[in-house]
Amino acid sequence: MNRTTAAERRLAPRIDVLEYVVVRAGDHEETAVLQNVGLGGILFQSRLGFEVDDHLEIVVGTEDSPVALACEVRHCRANYDGTMHATGVRFTPRNPDERRAVAEFLHGVVARNYLDG
Repeated sequence: MNRTTAAERRLAPRIDVLEYVVVRAGDHEETAVLQNVGLGGILFQSRLGFEVDDHLEIVVGTEDSPVALACEVRHCRANYDGTMHATGVRFTPRNPDERRAVAEFLHGVVARNYLDG
């Protein structure tokens, strides 16, 4: 049997980051920590657990102002004691402005992690 890891199946590499974001799920907001970012989505850690296909907004800081990125949960796993969850989401922009917001967020991540002094 030929098994591949998620990292091997990814179309784009991930950038390890450590940034705070706000996760919006319906009427609930929770602070979370970004763990890594890729062209298709992000992985974050939070106290909340989510179901696959849940729709969220991830609020990220930009040079101008906070921006909410539409996302869909692809996986969520609790840590060893269930107090934190690692959640992987994919970006699901609904219009050109949201696609532009994702692109600007990704550009900022690359600039902060690779281009700044």
